[in-house]
Amino acid sequence: GAKVKSEGVDTVEILKKISAAGDREKAFWPDSGILMLGAAAIGKSTQLKRFVLCAREMGMVPVLILVIELVRLKEGAGGGKLTNVIERYLESQHGPRGSKQHRLLMQAVLERRCLFLVDGVDEAGGAKEEIERAIADELLDQGHKTIVTSRHSGFKMQSFERCQLVELLPMSRAQQEAMVEARLGEKGEAVVQEFVAGLTKSSAYAEIANIPMMLSMLIAVFKSRGN
Repeated sequence: GAKVKSEGVDTVEILKKISAAGDREKAFWPDSGILMLGAAAIGKSTQLKRFVLCAREMGMVPVLILVIELVRLKEGAGGGKLTNVIERYLESQHGPRGSKQHRLLMQAVLERRCLFLVDGVDEAGGAKEEIERAIADELLDQGHKTIVTSRHSGFKMQSFERCQLVELLPMSRAQQEAMVEARLGEKGEAVVQEFVAGLTKSSAYAEIANIPMMLSMLIAVFKSRGN
């Protein structure tokens, strides 16, 4: 099964471990995948954007693949069985085939310099089995560096047995306070402390404040009401 990582693992550190940028002897990684699980709205897509920046710094070519777009690709094919799913996706997003951009990207794929970021595998719906098989056969089994995000359900774990399993945890209290400080700091320490105290006093607010999107909404409402 998937390899379980303990709590507190920095996924950027995992990314650094599997990068091997420029090392041709380690260009093929049999355990090159990461399956990142997390609750709804906890920040999985935002984390992938962070990986895009990190990958560029490490000399890799980040390739973001939205599963919902893979579903549309299948629908556009009349619902029939898809083959060469990843290549067809790259052509649809970075093509047309033979263009300079497409040729450069495919060269990076062949050289194993790409980091594939597959977002929302739990959103595949009726195309789930086919898309999971494409990710496993065309990316993971081929040794491509791949990070897949999903909620905790809606997929088959067997499809990702090559992956290291990582869970995106809710924000800690310190992280919540840092986010509040970043968003409200210009209004003064008193306002920041007032907001943080409000989270502490309300169990309803405290339960959702560890989710980045929900905390952002609470801050926006707080500001719109004149603090």
